[in-house]
Amino acid sequence: MKLKLLLCSSCALVFFSLSSNAQQEQDARLWLTTPDRTALVALQPGALHFSSEAGQSPALTVDDAQPFQSIDGFGFALTGGSAQLLMRMGAAQRSALLK
Repeated sequence: MKLKLLLCSSCALVFFSLSSNAQQEQDARLWLTTPDRTALVALQPGALHFSSEAGQSPALTVDDAQPFQSIDGFGFALTGGSAQLLMRMGAAQRSALLK
């Protein structure tokens, strides 16, 4: 019992020290992976700095009331579970669903 209590106290101490350090950090590290695989989870030099001051980069303004183009879906994913359900369907039903 004493060992369990000591272990839990140690875990809580590590957790609180990590979370307080994370809240005090103002910089973020950038890890990059490129489509051509020239960089695979590569730590980039320099840090990304976040602050409440305005930077010199252009600001992006998002106005959700002004449409520019319509969106027709966001992609398709077929999981193992959905594949099993599709295979239980008749061929005509499955074809109609996928089309």
